[in-house]
Amino acid sequence: MASRIGIGLLVWNGEKTIRTTINSLLKQTLQTFDLIIFDNRSTDQTLKIAKEIKKINKTKIKIKIIKDYKRRNLVNSQKFLIKNYLRKYKYICVISDDDFYHPKFLETIHKKITNDKLSMVYCGHNYFNSKNNFYKAKNYPIYDQSSSYFYNLSKFVLHRNMVPAFFGIFLSKEYINSLKYFYYYDKTESNYDTLFLAHFLLNNKVGYIKKNLFSYRDKDRYKIQKTRNHKVYLLAELKTCLFILFYQFNLSKYLTKITFENNNINFFEKNKILILVVITYFQKSFSFILRRLYGLFKISE
Repeated sequence: MASRIGIGLLVWNGEKTIRTTINSLLKQTLQTFDLIIFDNRSTDQTLKIAKEIKKINKTKIKIKIIKDYKRRNLVNSQKFLIKNYLRKYKYICVISDDDFYHPKFLETIHKKITNDKLSMVYCGHNYFNSKNNFYKAKNYPIYDQSSSYFYNLSKFVLHRNMVPAFFGIFLSKEYINSLKYFYYYDKTESNYDTLFLAHFLLNNKVGYIKKNLFSYRDKDRYKIQKTRNHKVYLLAELKTCLFILFYQFNLSKYLTKITFENNNINFFEKNKILILVVITYFQKSFSFILRRLYGLFKISE
């Protein structure tokens, strides 16, 4: 399977967006890939739409639809998909059911990852919200293929999670090596790919393409619902501030653990990372908290 790319599409109740996602893949200029659609027990028309598209597909792209009979969360779904269906491919890409791709996404990224012998290549992206309004993201080449593992991890600690796992193509064996760090470490069930990417950057060279070839849907999941009840609002904000402190502490602890377990950077560099982790813990924790507390004085009756 070395000549084909394995693309895993995770879906759950995506009837409103899955057609756009799949069609953007079928229009790729590079079509030497297999599309594995992994349906996590959808209760809407998602599975029906996927089967309809597969039936009329006339491209060189092979489509396989898998219906999961066990309801899994996002992390376990992705692990199951990779371990059971994607690991046989040399290069893999895992995508979501509500994003879509420029026609040259695969061709451009595949060319760079093979020519430069990298373990992962990602690209710039656009955002669009629930109302389908587009806006450009501030894309920066955070990580550089010529940089050291230490330098890339340092930038990761400072910028945090600037390369979501859905943004590029990975060398599958290196992806699997980092897969054990792919999990939730807080109650929000968010940022599941943070530690995965930290470990990946410590062990692999990555490349960046300065083109927006990917469109990411902002699901507005972090919007705060305002309330006129001052006591309820105050209590909610204080709980959020405490959570942020614990969240940043846990993240810092795990980043330190991953750093000191790695052999690609020396002891001096590991201690520099530790200092950087501590500094960013205080900086990010208290900047978040100050912004939240500032909002308490902006409540209108």
